[in-house]
Amino acid sequence: MDKDTLSLMVQTFNIAQRNNILESLDISDSDKRIINSKIQKSKDSYEFITKPYETKKSDVKLLKDMERAIEWKRYTTINHKQGDKLIEYEVKPYKIVFMNENFYLACENTNEEYPFSIFRVINIESVQLHRKTFHINFDIAEFIKHLQTPFPKYTKNFREHLIDVVVEVNPQKARFFKAKKFLPSQKEVITKEDGTLVLSFKVTQEMEIEELVKKWIPYIKVIEPLSLREKIRKDLMEYLES
Repeated sequence: MDKDTLSLMVQTFNIAQRNNILESLDISDSDKRIINSKIQKSKDSYEFITKPYETKKSDVKLLKDMERAIEWKRYTTINHKQGDKLIEYEVKPYKIVFMNENFYLACENTNEEYPFSIFRVINIESVQLHRKTFHINFDIAEFIKHLQTPFPKYTKNFREHLIDVVVEVNPQKARFFKAKKFLPSQKEVITKEDGTLVLSFKVTQEMEIEELVKKWIPYIKVIEPLSLREKIRKDLMEYLES
């Protein structure tokens, strides 16, 4: 293995997943030890304060079962905890997604009324693989690649149904939005003469951006859609009057 290849692999490996990745590589044990050593040295320079919330010992087995279901494209029954209830779903599992510091299972549903669901792994109590296999819906597979939050709403030909959101950010806080994309779809529209930053987002439903806007009040203002602006105003009034 040449030094350039080794350097690239060390840089691109996700430290949290390195053991699984190393095991899957078709390289010698000697090369695996070298890579692991290099990654460990790099890791020693960092301290990760924010880590995945999932802490159940059973998560590892669940993730392995989910990996098999995804790899073999097998229909799967999951038991998902919702409050005090345990609800059974039959799904077609597509991907395990790490997002917002949690693991989620992204699935196509067998229920045509709700064709897509995303389940937080820590709330999945059990996974049962079926013998029956399924074919990938490529529109849903592409939709998963564009997930931004745990609150997506899938509609067939999803790109045609995305909602445009435009906000203004106060000059005092504009630098934070220039330095970081808070959602992958975030785009800078214009910076006004007074420093106000105008941004646009594309979301699958307004719920996907509500939390972000509320976190930055009073330094952010929704320009459009008006329905989102009114929803947030109403929520704030109810909070202040409670």
